[in-house]
Amino acid sequence: MIDSRIKFRHLQTFVEVARQKSVMKAAELLHVSQPAVTKTIRELEQVLGVDVFERDGRGIKITRYGEVFLRHAGAALTALRQGLDSVSQEQFADAPPIRIGALPTVSSRIMPRAMELFLREKTWSRVKIVTGENAVLLEELRVGDLDLVVGRLAGAEKMAGFSFEHLYSEQVVFAVRAGHPLLDGRQSLFSAFSDYTVLMPTRGSIIRPVVENFLIANGVSSLPNQIETVSDAFGRAFLRASDAIWIISNGVVAGDVSDGRLALLPVDTAETKGPVGLTMRADAVPSALQSISGADDPRGGAGAFLTFPLQIRLLNAQIWTKSSSGQENTMQQARRREQEPERLETERFAPANRRRLSPPALRTFLAIADLWGLNEEQRLLVLGYPSRSTYHSWAKQAREHGAFTLDVDTLTRISAVFGIHQALGVLFSDERAGVAWMRTPHEAPVFGGHPPLDIVTNGTQDGLMTVRRFLDGARGGLYMPPNRLDEAFTPYEDADIVFR
Repeated sequence: MIDSRIKFRHLQTFVEVARQKSVMKAAELLHVSQPAVTKTIRELEQVLGVDVFERDGRGIKITRYGEVFLRHAGAALTALRQGLDSVSQEQFADAPPIRIGALPTVSSRIMPRAMELFLREKTWSRVKIVTGENAVLLEELRVGDLDLVVGRLAGAEKMAGFSFEHLYSEQVVFAVRAGHPLLDGRQSLFSAFSDYTVLMPTRGSIIRPVVENFLIANGVSSLPNQIETVSDAFGRAFLRASDAIWIISNGVVAGDVSDGRLALLPVDTAETKGPVGLTMRADAVPSALQSISGADDPRGGAGAFLTFPLQIRLLNAQIWTKSSSGQENTMQQARRREQEPERLETERFAPANRRRLSPPALRTFLAIADLWGLNEEQRLLVLGYPSRSTYHSWAKQAREHGAFTLDVDTLTRISAVFGIHQALGVLFSDERAGVAWMRTPHEAPVFGGHPPLDIVTNGTQDGLMTVRRFLDGARGGLYMPPNRLDEAFTPYEDADIVFR
């Protein structure tokens, strides 16, 4: 039985505090006092027998118990909201609504045509489309304010409780006005960036870390004149009136480029490519759109929720079909891959592709090796033990943005290092803690009491992949055994948590 002490106000207050990460902001939105919010949270924790929030510096953060309860609390509020909607819809003979979150990358390219196709189905559903940053849209999806989000795949740490359906891949581009001085090819692009204003994605956006890593790998460590924005309207207007450079997902400016209003700088950004698709709650309570049978409703009922994602899939197939080449489009390739045994894509190992990847890959490896404090011998072991002269030649060419080609084994090893570095960034709050973990003896069976860094620098691909798989499992939610770093951790007491 459900504990009768849990009321609607407990769920509503808990979800709002979790969403806002602030008691003060939650109190303002709920139109109650801060002490009332604190008291309600205390009551909920007494019923659950666990803490759902803990102190985090001057603020608060949700605990792992709170994360578990949030999924169900959000689903419960969603189910109640849908029940109220259903009664209203029955009363006024109205079709159920569908609520969609759209990232800027699809708002201008995919959504208008998708909505046109959806409306042709005549489901008579009311449609609500919300645009904004990924973090905001995912939070609204998590608590049930949205039915799905269309856009680029978020980081693994933000995808807990969600499912993602890949539609196509998209890369970042460097857009400028038509006739921009850098289009004549007379200047070195990356060295000239400091002379122009650069429009950057905001720090909360999905592509921000992708863009930062790409710039660092190409020798751009800082941009003195930059503006952070997610507004495509501002970006277009500002570019037309200035010589600014706009770093943005290709889908946002594809129409402007095809119309000749904007142009793309000749920068190879293939390594920034990322998946775009549909994100939905994996454990969502079926919405009214799914639960109302369409058999007795000529307007479609349950089909509405299924129709919109279908229209996006069909539209995606139309957009990404190669017009006259006779080649398969992205969706057809995906279906064929599902039906055939998985095979290695040999194109990625072609000499031209390896030549393109080698300089930025080695530059990034050198930066990570500096962070980890690797000596020359350890670096050689990680790279497969090339000769010292070969290693220093690579490093010199990479730092000078020269051209050279690494072999498949070396690139595979560097890729494993990237995966380890990325996983440490997800699992630890700062880089020093991640490096400390790498250098501390670990009791997990795969490490046998040795520091993970010893396994990384044992000279084998298997050692690199062992550490990468262990960390990938940990960041994906698998149990990570306590280590010596955890011995000094003191659990929080109730008195330690103060709501302000």
